[in-house]
Amino acid sequence: MATMYSRPHRLLLAAVAASSTTASHAQHPLILQRLTVWNAAAPQPASTTVQEQVVQAATVAQKRSGGCVPTSAVIDSVVPATSVRFIFQGILAGQLKNGWTVTARHPNCGATPARYTIAEDKAGAFTTIRTNQGRSLANESLIGDTWPLAVIQAAATAKRNGFECDPTRANLGVIRIAKEEPSLGADVFGVRYTGSWSEIWPVELCGRTVEVVVRFTADGDGGAYTDLQGTEAKLLPSATKTKADMSLAQRPHGG
Repeated sequence: MATMYSRPHRLLLAAVAASSTTASHAQHPLILQRLTVWNAAAPQPASTTVQEQVVQAATVAQKRSGGCVPTSAVIDSVVPATSVRFIFQGILAGQLKNGWTVTARHPNCGATPARYTIAEDKAGAFTTIRTNQGRSLANESLIGDTWPLAVIQAAATAKRNGFECDPTRANLGVIRIAKEEPSLGADVFGVRYTGSWSEIWPVELCGRTVEVVVRFTADGDGGAYTDLQGTEAKLLPSATKTKADMSLAQRPHGG
């Protein structure tokens, strides 16, 4: 199963200049220049603000899914998410100033990292959501787009193994990166423009877990092609635990 996740970089390119080059629009100097300008105009929030936002978002996630109640956050990294689809569109629409992806840990809830997306609106107010638990190179919008495909794959795998369940109640467990290809490019404002990588997504449904292998290949325009092969999905034994210590489950947010 393969699909393409695309983004509206061409809208910005058309707005700033006409181009006859055959190079990818997302990597066009005019696009990168504008992204740089946006970041300079809306710099990263203060560390205290980032911590407060992360703890608040973690608490919201905990109330939704149960598990450990986070009382603090250790911030591992904060990177611009300006090129992530919903942030990019929000800036173009005049609704947002910028966005950031935060990787954090909650010491009282174990060592499993979690990622959060912070968005700052035009009035300077912040909105933060937990993107995923575990390690992933997929951004918020890409996870949201890929999640329905992973659920379909998991439900089909469960059925082949004589286990059927309502897929609408599926949750995403702790993601882990399976492989990063040598061709994988660096993060540029929240997206990868070149290369490929694969991740293991534990899809939790009705007390069981199906591990789905998701392969991502950058499309050169800030998005990615995704490939999920049913033959690689695996229904884990009932006793296998893949959830983070801090929470029982999570439903991904779309961008």
